[in-house]
Amino acid sequence: MIAQDIGLRNKNISKLGMVGLEIKLNPYAGLTSALNENTDNYYVGPDTSYQTNNLPKLKIYGNVRKKIIKEHEKYKIINKPIEIYDLKDTFKQTKPKIVKIFRPVIDISKIFENYGFFTKEPEREFYNFSDNSKSNWNIFYKPLKISIGDTYKKTLLTVYSETTDAIWRFSDLKWDGQDFR
Repeated sequence: MIAQDIGLRNKNISKLGMVGLEIKLNPYAGLTSALNENTDNYYVGPDTSYQTNNLPKLKIYGNVRKKIIKEHEKYKIINKPIEIYDLKDTFKQTKPKIVKIFRPVIDISKIFENYGFFTKEPEREFYNFSDNSKSNWNIFYKPLKISIGDTYKKTLLTVYSETTDAIWRFSDLKWDGQDFR
């Protein structure tokens, strides 16, 4: 599931993604307005251990559909009920509903965190109106040491040698603290 969602050929890749500082999963593979426990690749729930402005960050789980012969020592299959958001009845109307499901999952957030990536914070519209497009559930970012005013070219050169690839077309953009503009 993850392998097909990430990579430089992913049309959802951002400028930060091109320098390895952001990963976007397929936004249609989870947290849709029609929860389907059997076919969704990802489940999204509240992570109450991390809160910002009294709102929980998101915890991303991967649906384990096949029997795992040998588990990874760090990333165990979770075989207990988990809380996830179900937008079926609340989509773009009211606060998201939290439901408990019981199926084997793996903690995708934990895997990304072990590699220095963290879930992006949802926008308030997600919590108020169940707007999944404002949840940012599928975006993982790596905190970076880019200073305001640094050019995209300078950042690219920390990862790539200069070539004529399309990513260099943004080389004059400057970091404003949120994005290269």
